[in-house]
Amino acid sequence: MALWQLGDRDRPLFYLALTEAAEPAGGWGWVGAAWVVKDIGPDGYQADEGHDFIMDAATSFLRSEGISLVALPPIQQDWWCSRHPDEVW
Repeated sequence: MALWQLGDRDRPLFYLALTEAAEPAGGWGWVGAAWVVKDIGPDGYQADEGHDFIMDAATSFLRSEGISLVALPPIQQDWWCSRHPDEVW
């Protein structure tokens, strides 16, 4: 089964598969997983716990690497700002 099909059929398993793939790779693996979520993730993913875990890992890594907030894709900027309104990037 293709990953996008899994996202349509079983959202928790979709995020689990992405997490298991990204975790061993570390920082850039999380960034890649966030792009997969953005590009082929199921509709309504913003309210999902698995989505938040991946986005937090990706944005936290990019932040630790000194990547500017404005250099992030709009979806990641919006995600970060909505969940960390009082935190300075």
